[in-house]
Amino acid sequence: MDIGVGMTVWLGDRPGVVVEGPDEGGQFLIEYSALDGGLESTWCPPGDARVHPRQA
Repeated sequence: MDIGVGMTVWLGDRPGVVVEGPDEGGQFLIEYSALDGGLESTWCPPGDARVHPRQA
């Protein structure tokens, strides 16, 4: 799957957006909705099974 900055994705069951990357290791920074209603972020490696593109 090709992902890039600005793409909306699912990180597991949480909606998110790619905000940075890829870095030298190919990872992307994804900001996603936390369970408490705030935002969290995490670096995801290429091919991370938790990341799926969102359908419009």
